[in-house]
Amino acid sequence: MPEVVSAIDFIAETRDDISSPTTSSFAEKMPVIRNTATVLEDEVDLDRGILQKLKKAVKSLHTTGISHYNNDLAISENLCKIGESVVIRESEAEIASAFIKFSAMNKDFAAHFRNMIQSMNNIIAFPLESLLKGDLKGDKGDLKKNFDKASKDYDNKLSKLEKEKKQMARDAGFFRTDITGGEVAEDMERERRLFQLHMCEYLIKVNEIKTKRGVELLQHFIEYFKVQESFFQSGVKIIEQCEASVDDLQSRLQQIKIRQDEERRQLTDLKNLLKSTMNIDQEVSQSGPHVYSLHQIQGNKKFGCEKKGFLYKRSDGLRKVWQKRQCAVERGYLVLARSSRDPVKLNLLTCSVKNVTGDEASTCFNIIPGSGVNRTYHFQAETEAEREAWVSVIANSKEEALKAFGDSSQPHVSLSLRELTQNITAEVRRLPGNAVCCDCSTSGPEWLSTNLGILMCIECSGIHRELGVHLSRTRSLTLDHLGTAELLIARAVGNRSFNCVMESTLTPADKPTPDCDMAVRKEFIKAKYELHRFARPGTINGNTLAEAVVNSDLLVLLEGLAAGVKLDQTLSDTGDGATLLHLAVQPQHVDNLPIVEFIIQNSNKVDVRAVVGGDTALHCAAQYNSCEVMKLLLRAGASVSVVNAAGHTPLNIATNMNHTNCEELLKLAEAGKLEQCENVIMDWNLSPDGFEDGNEFSDDDLDDMTPDKRQSKLRPVSIFHSANQNAANRKSCSLPRNTVLSAIPSELLEGSSTVTMTIPEFTAPPIPHHRRSGSEHKPRFHQGKGTVSPSNDSRTRPSFNIQPQPSNDTR
Repeated sequence: MPEVVSAIDFIAETRDDISSPTTSSFAEKMPVIRNTATVLEDEVDLDRGILQKLKKAVKSLHTTGISHYNNDLAISENLCKIGESVVIRESEAEIASAFIKFSAMNKDFAAHFRNMIQSMNNIIAFPLESLLKGDLKGDKGDLKKNFDKASKDYDNKLSKLEKEKKQMARDAGFFRTDITGGEVAEDMERERRLFQLHMCEYLIKVNEIKTKRGVELLQHFIEYFKVQESFFQSGVKIIEQCEASVDDLQSRLQQIKIRQDEERRQLTDLKNLLKSTMNIDQEVSQSGPHVYSLHQIQGNKKFGCEKKGFLYKRSDGLRKVWQKRQCAVERGYLVLARSSRDPVKLNLLTCSVKNVTGDEASTCFNIIPGSGVNRTYHFQAETEAEREAWVSVIANSKEEALKAFGDSSQPHVSLSLRELTQNITAEVRRLPGNAVCCDCSTSGPEWLSTNLGILMCIECSGIHRELGVHLSRTRSLTLDHLGTAELLIARAVGNRSFNCVMESTLTPADKPTPDCDMAVRKEFIKAKYELHRFARPGTINGNTLAEAVVNSDLLVLLEGLAAGVKLDQTLSDTGDGATLLHLAVQPQHVDNLPIVEFIIQNSNKVDVRAVVGGDTALHCAAQYNSCEVMKLLLRAGASVSVVNAAGHTPLNIATNMNHTNCEELLKLAEAGKLEQCENVIMDWNLSPDGFEDGNEFSDDDLDDMTPDKRQSKLRPVSIFHSANQNAANRKSCSLPRNTVLSAIPSELLEGSSTVTMTIPEFTAPPIPHHRRSGSEHKPRFHQGKGTVSPSNDSRTRPSFNIQPQPSNDTR
C-alpha cells in the first residue's frame, strides 16, 4: 500500500510551510499527499457503490412492505365480510364474532407494520438518497478535480523554474543537476498555497462523507431499531389482549365441531336409508362403470387396438382422387404411408373420428386432427365390415391411449422410453458408414463414442478408453442403458461424415483392417484422435465456429476440434463476450441440441461466464425457458449456485420469470437428483416401422405441389455438405467410386436405363435435420427408371434429382 499522510500531519506541515516557506519540507511531502488523495478517492468510490446497493435494498424492502400491508388489509377486510355474512344465522353467531375479532386484530398488526415500513423509508432511505445525490454525486475522481488541477499547475510551474535556473547556471559557466526547494519557495508560493487550499477542501469533503456514512448512518439505524422495538412491543400487547379470548374460542370451536359432526352423521344415515328404499345401488351396479366418451364413436372391443393394412385416401389436391395407402394403428397413433415423403403420424388423442353421410356412408369415414391442423383426412375401406373394423380399432386405440395418459402407473401413450432408445439406436446404426467400425472397418460395431458420435468395434473401443474421456467417451449399445441425451451426437454425425473430416488426407492403404495387429490399431487411433494427423486441413477460427452454430453445422465444429480450436473461447464478434455455448442455447436456434451437446462434451467447461452480464449458459437456458438445453448442461455438471453480475443464480431467474419447468429441474439438480436429465425431448426424425419399400400405391402428394417442389422431393440423399459452408475455402473430400454408387438404388444401375452423374467439388456429408417443417422433408429416392441430374434446389446443394421417364403405367 502506498505511503499516506493523515489529516493531522497535513495540517502541521501546511502551518510550518506558511510560517517558514524557505526552510519547510512541504515540497518533499507533496508526492505522499498526492498518494493520500488517490487512496481516499478509491475508498470514497467503494463507499459509493456499497451505499447505492444499500439504498436499493431499503427501497425494495419498502415496496414489498407496502405490498405486504395491502395484502394484510385485504385479509382483514375479507375476514370481516365472512363474519358479516354469517352473523344473521344464530347457530353460527360465535363463529361470525370470532372472524370479526381476528379481522380487527390483523388490521391492528397491519397498521403497526405499515408505520414501521414508512419509518424505515423516512429514517434510512431519505438520508442515503441525499448523500448519494449530494456529496457522492458523480463518478470516481469528480471530488478531487480541483486538487488535481492545482497539483498539475504546481508541477508545470516548478518544471519551468528548474529549466530557467539551470539555463542561468549554464550561461554563467556552471552545471547544476538539482534545484533545492528553498531556492524556488518564494516563486512557487502562490501555486503551493493553491495546492494546500484544494487539498484542505478535499479533506473536508472526505471528512463530511465519512461522518454521514459512518456516525450519522448508525444514528439513523439506532432510530429505526427503536421503531422496530415499538412495533414488536405493540404486537405483544395485541397478543396479550386477545390471548384469553382465543383460548376460550378454541374450546368453543371443539363443541361446535362435535355438533356439526353429529349433524353430518345423521344426514349420512338418512342418505343411506333413501338409497336403500329406491334400489339405487342395484341400478348403478347393473349399468356398469362410467366410461368417459366425449361423444366419440365407441369401438367394438373384439377388433383390438392395433391394425395394419390398406385404405383408400382422398387427395386434397385439384384432382380429388382416391389413392390406396398403407396404414397402421398402434400405440395411440395412426401412421399413414406416403410414396415420396416420410409417413404422416397422427396422434389419436387429438383426433376425432366422424361418420360420413350420403351414398358412401357404408364404407367411408373421416379423421379430423386437432392441434391446429386445418384439414380433414377422408378414408374409404373395401367393404362395410372392413370400415367397421378400422373405426373400432381407431376408437379402441384412442381409448387405451387416454387411459394410459391419465394413469401415471401406465406407460405413456407414445413410445416407452426403452422403445424410443431402441429406435434411436436402430436409426444410428442405419446412418452412412455405421455398418462398420469407424477405425478398422470391422462389420457390426457395438460400441459408441458419445462425444464424437461414431460407432466402433470392441477392440478399438478398448484403445479409445485408453485415450481418456477428454478425447473419447465409450459406451456399449447393447450392455449399457443409454439415455437419449447420450445419442444426440451419434444421431447427427455418423462414421462416414466423421471420417470425411478426420481421415481426409488418409490413404486407404494406411487404414487398419479388421484382422490387423493391436499395435497397428493403437498407433493409428492415437494418430487420428490425439494428433489429428489425417484431419482435413483448413483455417478455422472462432467466427467460423460461431457461423457453424448459427447454421447448425456440426461438422464445422468437428473441423475446429481437429484444428485445435478451443470450443469454450470467448467470441470477439458477439459484443458481450459470449462463448459458442452461449450462442448455441439461444432460443432462435431450435435445432441445436446436438450442437449444444457437442460443445459441452468436447470443451469440459460449462460454467464459463459472458464478459457482459456474467451469465453462464445455465443462466441463459433459465432465461429462455429451454428445459432440454438445461438438462444437457446439468448432466455435464453445470453449477446451479453460480451467480451473474446482478447476483442472480439460474434458479432465481427461472423463479422470477415463472418458468416452472426449469425451476423444477434446477431444484431437483440442487438436491442432487439428475436422473431426469438423462433423456431429452426432440424430433428424432425416426423412420417408421412396419412399411415395405416399393410402389404399392400412387403418389397423390404431387397434386398440391409446384413443379419446383416436385423436383426437390425426388432427389436422392445428398452426399454433400450444406450450402451454408463456403466450399471454395476447403479442399474436396474424395470418396471411392463404389461408396458414391452405394447410395443409389440398384434399379438405377441395372437394366436399360441410362444413368449420368456429375459430382462437383464438395466437402462433407450433411448433418441430418432434427426438426422439419413445411416442405423440408428428409430426401429419399423415388424408385423407378430415370436419369440422375444435378439439382437446382438451393437448400442443399450440390445434390442429385431423379427425373422420371415417361411410363405406360396409368396407375
